[in-house]
Amino acid sequence: MRARIAIALAAVLASAACGNKVEDVTAEPTTAASTPSATESLPASTATTAAYDDTALLEALVTLATAPSAEAASALPFAAQVRLGLGPDLVATRPRDRLASFGGWDVDLEAFRGHVGPFNALGRLAAHADGDDSLTRFTTTIGEHPHCASPPAPAPAGLADHRHISLQPTDDSIDGCLEWFTVDLFLDDSGTIDTVTFDIWEP
Repeated sequence: MRARIAIALAAVLASAACGNKVEDVTAEPTTAASTPSATESLPASTATTAAYDDTALLEALVTLATAPSAEAASALPFAAQVRLGLGPDLVATRPRDRLASFGGWDVDLEAFRGHVGPFNALGRLAAHADGDDSLTRFTTTIGEHPHCASPPAPAPAGLADHRHISLQPTDDSIDGCLEWFTVDLFLDDSGTIDTVTFDIWEP
């Protein structure tokens, strides 16, 4: 008799346990449905992101410098009109298609920081790359950077809100600041390059 009671009690407990499990499983979808998804919880400001990867952009610029062509230039999101600058000063504007050749990068200024012109950012990149279209001989930076051994030089006026990426020689690829230079790209909110500046060290 006692054995029958024990078996009946065990069956009741097992049934109750199974019932609890069923309730737990059916409760899970309700909990998940009430939790906002990651996409829904993102702030609206994250919707505007650069259309191009920074490293890929700089690699594309070195590729353009080592072998200028319309195809190489098309890998860079140049604006229809691109401003060219020397240091903080914007000194020329060029149509996008002219930037596919070295001549389109010439800035015919007699002198800049103690050097005699003309100045050509793409030509300087090509000379330093020495036939290597990778970033091996370059330092890549995002935002402001030192002007060789000096503090950062100011960006051109009106570009404070732009995405700012740049290339400089690696320390072991030059003998000192007289060989140092920087080529800086400035991108607007849509990821378009509307300004490129070139700077060097003043003797």
